[in-house]
Amino acid sequence: MQTSHEFPYLTFIELIRVLARTLDIKYSNKALDDKAYERMIDPRQIHSLAKECIDEPLKRCIGQPGAEIVARIFTRMRAEYAQLVAQVGADGVTRADLLPLLLKGFFKQYLVDLLNEIHTQFGGPSPVTMVTPRDNTVDIVLTWVSKHESEWELFYKSLDKEWKDRLSAWRRLEGDIPSSQSIQLLPQASNSQDQPSINWERLQVLLLIARGVEALKRQSSMGAFFEAVRLSLWGAVDSFDLSTSIKTLQSKHGSQVSSVLKDIVRVHDGLEGDTQKPEQLQGELRLSLDRIRNILSSIDSGYTSQYWLDWHEARWHLLSGDLKTANDFYRKAAEDCLFRAGENQQLIINESLVVAAAQSRPDKVFLKHLKNACITFGYDIPSVTDPTPSNKFNDTVEQWEIEQWKAQFYRLFPQQGFFPGCSVEVGTPRIGPLIITDMNKIKPDYKNPDRTIKIGDIRQKRMPQLVWFAEIEDFDATNNLLKKGASVDCFSESDDSPILMALQALNVTNVPFSSLDRRFFDLISQYPHTPETLNKRTQKKRLLPIISAVETGQPEVVEKVLAMGADPNGRGKTDEQTALNVCLKYIGYIKCPAKFMSDHREVKFSPAALDSIRRYLAGVYGHTLAEQKRAIEAREKHPRYGQFRQKILEIMIGRINEYMSLESMRQIAGILIDAGADVNAEHRSPLAGYTPLMLAAELNERKLFEHMLVQGGDLKKTYVDPRTARAVDCWEIANYFNSYEVSTVLTDIAPYWRTSGG
Repeated sequence: MQTSHEFPYLTFIELIRVLARTLDIKYSNKALDDKAYERMIDPRQIHSLAKECIDEPLKRCIGQPGAEIVARIFTRMRAEYAQLVAQVGADGVTRADLLPLLLKGFFKQYLVDLLNEIHTQFGGPSPVTMVTPRDNTVDIVLTWVSKHESEWELFYKSLDKEWKDRLSAWRRLEGDIPSSQSIQLLPQASNSQDQPSINWERLQVLLLIARGVEALKRQSSMGAFFEAVRLSLWGAVDSFDLSTSIKTLQSKHGSQVSSVLKDIVRVHDGLEGDTQKPEQLQGELRLSLDRIRNILSSIDSGYTSQYWLDWHEARWHLLSGDLKTANDFYRKAAEDCLFRAGENQQLIINESLVVAAAQSRPDKVFLKHLKNACITFGYDIPSVTDPTPSNKFNDTVEQWEIEQWKAQFYRLFPQQGFFPGCSVEVGTPRIGPLIITDMNKIKPDYKNPDRTIKIGDIRQKRMPQLVWFAEIEDFDATNNLLKKGASVDCFSESDDSPILMALQALNVTNVPFSSLDRRFFDLISQYPHTPETLNKRTQKKRLLPIISAVETGQPEVVEKVLAMGADPNGRGKTDEQTALNVCLKYIGYIKCPAKFMSDHREVKFSPAALDSIRRYLAGVYGHTLAEQKRAIEAREKHPRYGQFRQKILEIMIGRINEYMSLESMRQIAGILIDAGADVNAEHRSPLAGYTPLMLAAELNERKLFEHMLVQGGDLKKTYVDPRTARAVDCWEIANYFNSYEVSTVLTDIAPYWRTSGG
C-alpha cells in the first residue's frame, strides 16, 4: 500500500471515502480503507464502491431525489477530476501543499453547485447562510424548519427526553454533529399516535447536507475553503488559477535540482526514440542518469521526480536493446507517475503498453493495469464491457489489443533511434488489412475437412478451412467440406464461424456490398449448431449472428437463427447493441434517411466511434483514440473527402431502402420481442441509457411500443440528458419528437399507470 505523502493528488477511492465519512455513510466498509491509496485500480471497482458507499446509503437515508443530486454532482466531479489529474502535473509538490490549492481551485465549485441544487429542489435556508463560519449549520437548518414547518413544534413536543437532548446537542455551536442514522430515524421518533405532517424528505436532505458542511467546517484547515465557497455563492469573480499556483510550488523543487539541469536536458533530448545517436552518446547518457539519480536521492523532494528518472532509464535500456529491463523500469515509472505527472502520464502509459506487449511473453499483469489506467483517466474506453470488477486479464484486455500495441513498437521506437549496434526484434507488425494476392492457391483439403489453415501474405490469420471457403463464397468447396464431415462448430482465431460468414453474405449493410447469396445460409443452417456457435461474436468488430441476421432484412432468416439457438439479448457491434435496438435504428433510417446521414456524421469523434474505427482499421492509425481522431481530422482536410463520404452514405442508405422495408423490419422487431428480447435493455447509443422502448417512442412506432409494453416495457426508466443532466422518460421523448401516436397511448394509460404505482 502506498502512503498518502508519496503522491500529491488524492485517488478516486480516497474521494469516495472522504465524502462517505463527511456524510457519515461510510459505516464499516473495509474496501475503502484497503484500496484508498491504490493508483492502478480497476475503474469498475471505483464505480462499484461509489454505488455501494455513496449512492445506495444516500437513498436509504434521504430518499432517491436528494440522493440523485448528490450522486450526480459527485460523478461529474470524479470525471472532471480525472481530466485535471491527467492534464496538470504536480511533480515536486507534496500533498500537504497541493490540497489547499485543490480545495480552493477545484473542489469548491462542487460544494457550491450542490448547495444551489439542493436549495432549488428542496428550498431551505439560503446556501450562503449554510457556510457562515461562526454558525452551526445544523442549527441554521432546524431554525428554518421551525419557521416553515407548521407542525414542527407539535413534533418536538411529542419526543422523549433522549431525542430532545439530542436535538439540543445538534444545535449548540460546539455540540454533537448528527449521525446519518439519527437523521434517518428522526421521522419515527415521535411518541404521538397522530403523526405530525412534516416534509420529511426535505428535512432529511437538508439535515444530512448540513451535517456534512458542519463536519468540514470544524476542521481547522478548512477556513479558507469555506471563505472561497461563501464568496462564490455571493457571485464574486474568482481570479484564482490552480495550474499557475501549482507551477509556483514546482519552481521551488526545480531550484533544488538545478545542479543537474544540463544532465536532465541532455537525457530528455538524447533519448528521443527517432533521433539518430552518435557512438559516444550511450555512455554519456548513462553517466547523466547516474548523476541525476544521486542528486534526487539527496534531497527531500527527490521522490517526486523518481517516475521521470525511471521513465528515461526505461528508454535508455530499450534503446540499448534490453527490452526486459526496459519493461521493469516502465513498470516503476507507470505506477509512480499516476496522480502526479499530468500530461506525462499518457506518454508513459502509451510507451509502457507497447513495450509490455512486445515482450517475448507479453507482460499481461502490467498490460491489465495500464489498460485500467487508460480507462480511469479517459485515454481509452473499456474493451470488455462487463461492469463487474475482475482480476482476470481477459475481463479487461482483448487479445487483438495486444497485437495492436505490439504493432506500434517500431513506430514509437524506429530502428534508427537505437544506440549504434543495438536493436530489438519484435516480429512483423500485425496491422492493416489481411492481404491475399492469390486466393486460387488455397485449395480445400477434403481428406482433412476440419483442417485449420493460415491465410495472408504478410501477416497471417488462422482459421478452419470451412470458415474460409464460406467467407469467400466458394459454394462448391463449402458444400463438399460439409458432406465430408466438417464441423460447423468451428472458429477462426478472431471467432468467425461458418454460420456468421453465411449471414454476412446476406448482410444488406456491409460495405463493400455483400453478394446477398442465400445458398450459404440455407446450406449451413441445415446442420445442428451449439449455442456457443450461435452466440459467439467476433473479437474486434463484435459481429454477432443474431444481429447479422437482422441486417439481412429477412424475417425468416431471423426466425431460423433464433430457432437454432441464438440469444435475442446477445450484444454485438462495437457499441454493444442488442438485435432489437439495431432493428429499431434501421426502422428509423428507412423512415427518415436524413437521420442516417446525421447519425453517421455527428458521432465521428465520440470515444465509441473512434474505438469502432480502431477496431475496423486494425491499427493503421495507431492504437490510441487520440491517434484515430488526429488521422480523421487530417483526412477531412482533403478537399474532396466530404464529397466522397456523402456519396458513400447515399449509396448505403439507398441499399438499405432497396433491400429492407418498414414492413419486414417491423416484423423482425416483433419476432425478437416475442422471443424474449429485453425491451428495457440500456444502450450507449443513440444516447447513454436509451432503451428500445424509448427508441420506439422516438420513432412513433405505436404498434411496436404497445407490443413492448405488453412484454414488460418499463415506463419508469429514464436516461440522463447530457446537456441538462435531467432524467428524461418516454413521455418527454414522445413529446419532443412529436410522436403523436405514441403520445396518445401514453396519455390513455397515464391514469392507470400512476394509479398502479408507475
